[in-house]
Amino acid sequence: MDIAKKLSVNLKSYREEKELPQSACAQELGIAKATLQKLEKGDPVSSQTIQHVINRMGMELVLTLIPLLPSGEVSLVSK
Repeated sequence: MDIAKKLSVNLKSYREEKELPQSACAQELGIAKATLQKLEKGDPVSSQTIQHVINRMGMELVLTLIPLLPSGEVSLVSK
C-alpha cells in the first residue's frame, strides 16, 4: 500500500474516532479543509504536508526498503 492510501485510511479513522467534521479536523491538524479532503481521497499532496499531518496525528512514517524487490513496505505507527 502506498503512503497516500495508508494515510487516507488512518486519517479517516483519526477523524471518525474524534467525531470531528472535516473543517474542525483540518483546523486541529493545521491544514486547509481542501487539503484534508485531498488526503482523505488519497489525492497527491506534497511530502511536507504528509509529514506535517502525520506528526500532528502523533504518528511517524516508517519506510522499510527491501532490496531487489519492486517496492518497499509503508506503515504508520503511533509515536
